[in-house]
Amino acid sequence: MVALFCFIIFLSLTHLSSTNARPIDSPSIADCPKQCGDVKISYPFGIGYSHCFFKGFEVNCSQNIPYLPESKLQLLEILQGEVRINSTEFIAKFCPSSLKIEIPQITLSEARPYTISATSNKFIAIGCNTMGMVTSTGELMSSNRCYSNCPTKESIVNGSCKHIGCCEARLLQVRKELQIYVTQFYTNFSECSYGFFVEDGSYIFRESDLLDFDKTAKISTRLEWSIGGSCFHPGGAPAHICADNTSCANTSYGYRCTCLNGYKGNPYLYGSQGCQGTLSLVLYVNVQPGLQEMEELMEPAAVWNMKSSKCQIQSQQFS
Repeated sequence: MVALFCFIIFLSLTHLSSTNARPIDSPSIADCPKQCGDVKISYPFGIGYSHCFFKGFEVNCSQNIPYLPESKLQLLEILQGEVRINSTEFIAKFCPSSLKIEIPQITLSEARPYTISATSNKFIAIGCNTMGMVTSTGELMSSNRCYSNCPTKESIVNGSCKHIGCCEARLLQVRKELQIYVTQFYTNFSECSYGFFVEDGSYIFRESDLLDFDKTAKISTRLEWSIGGSCFHPGGAPAHICADNTSCANTSYGYRCTCLNGYKGNPYLYGSQGCQGTLSLVLYVNVQPGLQEMEELMEPAAVWNMKSSKCQIQSQQFS
């Protein structure tokens, strides 16, 4: 019988810290507000004193409602690389009988780190005999449109947005500005048509939306955000503000930091608030020729089996 040996090596991630440069000192944010109303505020975003946020990421907290600076855009949530905003006021409307036309426009400052996301949002138009169009201008202009018809009232189906009472479209690229249009060729089951740019999966069509949708709607849109600049200087030296145990990725308008696999925390902060975790490296060695495997174990309390050797190792202690 051939002997079998299993060797286990555990490496703490705290010894595998990145060698990222630190263009700015680790922010001291202990005295900074962590919340505005029900919205949690995390660095690089901040409220109040300039040391509480990275340049461009200030949040205005007015009567416990957070807003993006120099705008009326209400902040709903901060995500990794994105923010959710209340976009209810940006609903296009066209009513043929009263000739009422509303053409909303979302414009983001060039000096701010936000762009409108094309991947996390979609354009919706609701109405009968309706055409809706969304257009993005700027460096690259792109537009898309959709059409909605209502052959009969019975053909309108709740939850369906397939060109009967409701239609949808996407943009390939969106930048800093967005305009929304709708038009209605004639009226039958709906007096008005509506159009809006909404985060994917957050809107479900209802027949009742064909009547006074703008008076009852609550919609949200996602914006992407990036740190200005790039991950590295032309010579290759780090230029980012990513903290320990992170990676840096360039975007169209800057860069973003993320925790390495196996780490959790804020990639823009150092110490206990930053990316923390451990990495366990398990080395299986079988004395039979050609049977040697190595795996990196990135998640706690996971079990790995070596079928060829019937060797089972379980890792449960992670710090």
